[in-house]
Amino acid sequence: MVAIIELDFFKAEHAVLLDLSAAMLAAMDGEPAEIVKLRKKMSRVLVAHLTKEDHHLYLALRRSPKAATALCAARFEAEMGDLAKTWLTMMSEWPDDGILRDQQGFAQIMRPILDALEQRIHSEERELYPLCPKFWDDDDEKHAAA
Repeated sequence: MVAIIELDFFKAEHAVLLDLSAAMLAAMDGEPAEIVKLRKKMSRVLVAHLTKEDHHLYLALRRSPKAATALCAARFEAEMGDLAKTWLTMMSEWPDDGILRDQQGFAQIMRPILDALEQRIHSEERELYPLCPKFWDDDDEKHAAA
């Protein structure tokens, strides 16, 4: 039961991130202050989400006795580290006043990052998350037998 709740939680955060991404894309040609506001909100949600995935989901899946599950989790974790690094670099290189000064430049940088994030979310839900119930079910059976 815990595994299903955790997956539902991560999926709910994915939905929020996809909504924020769509809102940011829609705002790119609009008011710069709205972009700044959305970026801050998205950054809070994304950084918290990545931290939870690292400390809970990926950690548990990397410890799976099933090699395919552990390898898949390691691959996703490595790829996500690159995306997280890209996000944090963008946050430091584009302070709020930079977005206000060069909205189009920011949009050129941001669109591919949002696209990569969206692809990543869909990949996790399609490839990684289906492994979770199987992993936790096996783990639950092992604990029940002990």
